[in-house]
Amino acid sequence: MKVLVTGAGGRLGSVLVAALVKAGHEVNALDVQASAGLGALQRLDGGDRVRLFRGHLEHYAEVEPAVAGVEAVFHLGAAMGSFTDFQFYTTNVTGTFHVLQAVRRVAPNLRRFVFPSSDAVYEKYIPGGLPAPIQPEATPRDGKGLYAMSKILGEELCWSYLRTYGIPCTVFRFPIARAAAELPEFYEFWLDGLLRHKRGQRRVDPESGAAVEVLERLQRDAGGERRLLVARDVNGRPYQRVYADARDVAQALLLSLETGAATGRSFAVAGKDQPATSEQIVPYLSQKLGVPYVEARLPGIPTFYDVDTSATRDVLGYRPEYDVFRMLDEAMAGR
Repeated sequence: MKVLVTGAGGRLGSVLVAALVKAGHEVNALDVQASAGLGALQRLDGGDRVRLFRGHLEHYAEVEPAVAGVEAVFHLGAAMGSFTDFQFYTTNVTGTFHVLQAVRRVAPNLRRFVFPSSDAVYEKYIPGGLPAPIQPEATPRDGKGLYAMSKILGEELCWSYLRTYGIPCTVFRFPIARAAAELPEFYEFWLDGLLRHKRGQRRVDPESGAAVEVLERLQRDAGGERRLLVARDVNGRPYQRVYADARDVAQALLLSLETGAATGRSFAVAGKDQPATSEQIVPYLSQKLGVPYVEARLPGIPTFYDVDTSATRDVLGYRPEYDVFRMLDEAMAGR
């Protein structure tokens, strides 16, 4: 099958392209720049089946050549992290519109359009944490911020093109999706990382100032040395998140390629044995790194949520292979 991957040189895109090539597909790899990850794709075993395209999603003329004649699209290209509101909108909304429009015009035999969204579309951070797991097709999408809004609008574009033009769209909502090597530095495992985050929460959480005071005191007590952190809410419950290895994310995406029942569905993705808590992860990471950890009960809004992946398992046959401990072990071995 001839497949387009946008954002092909990124964290998830490069892993997906490698998986597609291994499965025997031909890949059009579109990215905004000639990154090291993008260049490495043609050096894969079977990399002669990868055709590189450079282009900005914001400019239709740069998108259409990569879309021409493909039978499937994985639209991973997106602005996330440190971007302006304008960039979030033009890349994530206008860019998605351009890819869908190009499919209408130059990909008449399309069999699957996959839009990777985010669990940021949900309001996960509420007082006390979420009382029940997120249900992908039932929990309201009410995430805050321009990134979440841009992903919700991207999803709605997909559903509109499905209803209007029959483009077979599927949505995936990713959690904290990382390559194994990146996981040890995730900000919430570290005292200085969570301190920076809590300082930035002051507009949305009136109690974050009190949490900052607790973390700053621990930082002073550390005497300038970095410390890991087991974060807890005011009742002592450890912070809880959903994580996924990039290879498991690629598996979920590939499973949707030939599954007709995936059309019109939204799926959650999670790694093996999720969710995971700071109480589980941080002591393990401390032992691996030889870095001490501290504990803190923090006022204000905690991180505490879970997601229901039963449809991903039952409809697609998704079986994640990587838990956070395997990811950390691989990261440490790589160092």
